[in-house]
Amino acid sequence: MAKATHTAMLVVRYFLAPVALYIGLVAIGTFTGSLFITNLMIFILVFVGFFAALLLSLIWKSHIKALLLICSVSLIAIDLWYFWEDPIRRYLYTAEILLTPHFDQQCVPPNGVLFNGDTLRSCSTHDFNLAGFMDVIVKISGPYPKERLIDDINSRKLTTPAVGVIGDELTKLGMWPDHVTGQHLLSDYYLIKVNICGNADRGC
Repeated sequence: MAKATHTAMLVVRYFLAPVALYIGLVAIGTFTGSLFITNLMIFILVFVGFFAALLLSLIWKSHIKALLLICSVSLIAIDLWYFWEDPIRRYLYTAEILLTPHFDQQCVPPNGVLFNGDTLRSCSTHDFNLAGFMDVIVKISGPYPKERLIDDINSRKLTTPAVGVIGDELTKLGMWPDHVTGQHLLSDYYLIKVNICGNADRGC
């Protein structure tokens, strides 16, 4: 029993703690828009983690601790390098919808923007202008199949707001897209990722 408790403590301290710190930093960057600072801190976390694992292995001969720490920071590095924190941000946005009281009441415009018989309303915007994109939580309601609407958005038929009806309608929600992708979050809420070349700059 004591050995199992000791092993669990090692896993929490050397594997789960860095991952929890990483998720916390992603959350801070997501809801403040300060991706550069938080990503810099994440890179420092990964570097310090690898360095600490090296010290644990070579100097203190704590190979299990070093292995757990290497696995933890490697997982962080893989998520940052290949996925750019997108899966974690989707969970954070879902939590935002669930935990914000009367979340749908903050969606604008009140009557929505019509497209193919559907009504689109922008509920929450996370502007990462320095990184060249923004995430917008959109509520979609209406008879047009939502999955087909998302397929339309993801079809890359539009590259600027002037190309295609979708681009023109998205500008009415405050989005000035160079390229747009969409995916389902929860119920009638969808995440629209807008790659932008400037902050509300149609001429960029």
